[in-house]
Amino acid sequence: MYLYVKKKNFVIDLVPALFITDMILTYILYDSDLGFGLSYQVSHMGGIALAILIAALFF
Repeated sequence: MYLYVKKKNFVIDLVPALFITDMILTYILYDSDLGFGLSYQVSHMGGIALAILIAALFF
């Protein structure tokens, strides 16, 4: 957020942050003990979709 506000190159931090967000959301959707216990394919698509939604909310 700091780099975005200061009009600096924020993409260098945005790409890894979105990747980690996708992986965390995929894990939460996939894990049967902690999360929802969905299949891996559904969890991965849901993680990508939610990461894109979070990125859209950022802008």
